Amino acid sequence: MDFSKASCDYNATQVGASDHVGFVQADLNDFYIRTESCSLLLMGDFLQHLGGPAEQQRFLRRVLRALEPGGWFYLSFFNANLKNRLKKDVVGSWCEGDIPYRRLTPHEVRRMLPEDVSVVEGYSMNISHNPGMDLWLSRLPFAYLLARMYVLIGRKCDK
Repeated sequence: MDFSKASCDYNATQVGASDHVGFVQADLNDFYIRTESCSLLLMGDFLQHLGGPAEQQRFLRRVLRALEPGGWFYLSFFNANLKNRLKKDVVGSWCEGDIPYRRLTPHEVRRMLPEDVSVVEGYSMNISHNPGMDLWLSRLPFAYLLARMYVLIGRKCDK
């Protein structure tokens, strides 16, 4: 799902025709999914574009209700790393202002999650643009200070 038709069209050409993958032009703020209707949610690289903390938290709480008890989620987001903080590039926009963003910290996102989900693992990624080096760097205790992206993996608590 993407608000940009051009992005949906481009991604569809990259994946090719498939009965298993579809691209929908829509606003995630209008997205609704039935409560306890799925066992897995993959949420990649969009949270930073959903406005401020209140909007981001509302979205996460609403969409994570869709998980069945024991269901898993994967959430990646733009990390507010040390370089971005020093450059004062935590809040901004791309494409002549059409795509706003607000980089987040792992701690901030964890606080946004509803109480009935738990984070099983979190890890830093995209530190050096070299997958082998990133594997090594991501194991360092301060990796989140350098990472451009962060991933949280969690699950909904069983009833």
